[in-house]
Amino acid sequence: MSDQAPPWLALLRTKIGTHELPGPGFNPWIRSLWMELKGGAWYWKAYGQDDSLPPWCGAACAWALQRSKQPFPGRYASALAWLDWGVACGPELGAVAILRRKGGGHVGFVDAVSPDGMYVRLVGGNQDDQVSARWFSFDRIEGYRKPPGVMLTAAAVLPAGQTSY
Repeated sequence: MSDQAPPWLALLRTKIGTHELPGPGFNPWIRSLWMELKGGAWYWKAYGQDDSLPPWCGAACAWALQRSKQPFPGRYASALAWLDWGVACGPELGAVAILRRKGGGHVGFVDAVSPDGMYVRLVGGNQDDQVSARWFSFDRIEGYRKPPGVMLTAAAVLPAGQTSY
């Protein structure tokens, strides 16, 4: 896809396919993202240094934003805390989409929207235990946020079944 993806989205796209390791243990990249983030070492140790235990979608987004020299919420590990961060926006390319799910929330970067307006594709961590580009129903979205002072473009409109760029 030739688009104007902001650097944080472009960076996280390079990690698509990075999986958790099954059982005790960890993928070195997932461990490294926790180690780079403020408070991440504590969080990583609190979950027993097993990448399958902590919810890491917020950490993946925070890692990509930090690497792109953008702010992110102090409570980045709590997906729903992203609702209080940044500036409200729509489903713009690279915006953080915050979803509600049973037991909590999920975050990922907006990558595309479906032509019927029913789905948004998110690039995010801990989506089926990996970094992936996955479609989610719009009715699960609680809000969209972006870093202050950043202009984003409209997300590409793609058929909901399309998975490649």
